[in-house]
Amino acid sequence: MNELEFQPSATCPKNYVIFDQTCTKSRVMFHPSLAHKFGGGSSAYDNNVYGGGGAHDAAKGAYRDNVGYDDDDSCSVRQKEDTDEIDALLSSEDGDEDDVVSTGRTPGYRDGSSPDSTCSSSYGGGQARPGRKKERMKKMVRTLKGIIPGGNQMDTPAVLDEAVRYLKSLKVEVKKLGVRGSDN
Repeated sequence: MNELEFQPSATCPKNYVIFDQTCTKSRVMFHPSLAHKFGGGSSAYDNNVYGGGGAHDAAKGAYRDNVGYDDDDSCSVRQKEDTDEIDALLSSEDGDEDDVVSTGRTPGYRDGSSPDSTCSSSYGGGQARPGRKKERMKKMVRTLKGIIPGGNQMDTPAVLDEAVRYLKSLKVEVKKLGVRGSDN
């Protein structure tokens, strides 16, 4: 069975639970305000016993590892960053640049007759120095961490989620202002 991890995330919307499954582990993400709903009073939970209860107790143990309890039994979430996953997201091989540029055709098909295929072949031709794309992405994430409130304490996926959420809210505001402006 895959490893199951419960992970509170401030970027997860309230009253939503997100299930993320990969080959090696499964992750359940939720807003920290829902943390009390994943708690329990069983001795297996309190003693971090993973053996006898099967997947349910293992899940509780994984949750217990990510959440700390203060002296007054209040819950505090420890942010942990999986650097291997972040490096995997930010890394790119030289041959991957063609996959990023989408022209609506199959990746291997380029006849060179259309203007957009000529443009995309000159852009994705690999003339840029290696690692430049990775450095640009790292610079963008650092910039976003500086802009987003609390971004320096967030991991990369959380920063990107928060940036997307903020841009969507700005889009809604622009639409509201645009509608009001056309009425006057």
